[in-house]
Amino acid sequence: MRGLDLPSLQSGGAEILTFYPGGLSKTAVAVSLEPGLTVQAITGRLDKALSPEGIRVTLSAQGELELSVPELAFVKQLLTS
Repeated sequence: MRGLDLPSLQSGGAEILTFYPGGLSKTAVAVSLEPGLTVQAITGRLDKALSPEGIRVTLSAQGELELSVPELAFVKQLLTS
């Protein structure tokens, strides 16, 4: 996801990120981030908030956020949209 980079999230001010994993007409998922959080804390908060929606957030080998969904869930979402 472009623009969602860890250095910006760590150095910026307090931020509330809002995601619509099921589409704009579905329930939103909000994640609150405060300045100075560690990379692990940011990754953990995002993963905890999005994992009930089937979206996992991990840290890549390059130190970037990776968002992933099971392939079957992605295809199902495409077909029902």
